[in-house]
Amino acid sequence: MKKIFLKAGLIFTLFVAALFVNAQQSFRVTYASQTKHSPSTSGPVSYDRIILTDSALYHFPANSPKPQKNKLIYGNKIKHHFMYYFSNGNEYYFGNNFRSKPYVSKSLPRMDHNKWIVDTTITHYYKEYKCATAFKIKSPGDTIFVAYTPDIKYPTGLNWYDGLPGLVVETFDTSTGYYETVIRIEKGNYQIQLPAAKFIKKKKK
Repeated sequence: MKKIFLKAGLIFTLFVAALFVNAQQSFRVTYASQTKHSPSTSGPVSYDRIILTDSALYHFPANSPKPQKNKLIYGNKIKHHFMYYFSNGNEYYFGNNFRSKPYVSKSLPRMDHNKWIVDTTITHYYKEYKCATAFKIKSPGDTIFVAYTPDIKYPTGLNWYDGLPGLVVETFDTSTGYYETVIRIEKGNYQIQLPAAKFIKKKKK
């Protein structure tokens, strides 16, 4: 009888642990981007990375396509042009440390009146993730085309992708020639932390 209880207790412990891991699961996504006005006039490649949790997003330029392998905490150090988004309060924060003491400015999201035209038909896959397409007409001759995966939900964030039903995996802007594509999606227990409150300033309207 004692062995049965011990076995049942072990199964319950493993079950709770599995629930905790799933609840804490988040994503680290790396993009490569460049300007492509034509195949023969492509600009240099740059990299961006985002950290996604159920209720927050952290976006920053990256120096390398390969992230630090064991890094789990992001955002606690102030960097220029780094962006935070928290869906619970619909709040944005932007890192600033250019010619001044480092600080983070708090801001409301920008209003974008151009709506996405979304097609939910699955057209292709990025690894194991199903992908569909959408586009947004900003003005005559200025359209943004995207591929997104509904398999990874994200808490809005990234002003220019508001309203999409999943994570963007590829995008092209016909006006600027800006092209961006996912090159790495990693699952893990990543965390997003704001710097200390004394460094946060509310952005004036």
